[in-house]
Amino acid sequence: MLPGSFVNDWRHQLGDTIQITAYDGIIVTIQLERDNGRIYFADGWEQFFDHHNLQDAHVLVFEYNGNSIFNMTIFDHYGLEITYDSDVPEEHNVSHTDNPAFEITLTPHQNSHREI
Repeated sequence: MLPGSFVNDWRHQLGDTIQITAYDGIIVTIQLERDNGRIYFADGWEQFFDHHNLQDAHVLVFEYNGNSIFNMTIFDHYGLEITYDSDVPEEHNVSHTDNPAFEITLTPHQNSHREI
């Protein structure tokens, strides 16, 4: 589930799908599911989750770039950024700290259900 404070401020900009780009440069389109004012990642999230081998205690930082587009940075349970081989030029991997962002720490409950 996306954090309520983010959803309250940005729901009007989110369409039915979002695009997420991680450090490895892979862009994935993920369907959003809405339920009682909450927004969840749905179709496409499990493949993204598995591709990046996300595990318990990983911290995912989502930077919102507008137009339903996010950059995501992944940190391991030690707080170190996880990087992947990438063909994307380094300047495209720079965080824009002036953009809204949120982080989610994966828990066993979230990990076992392949959703956040």
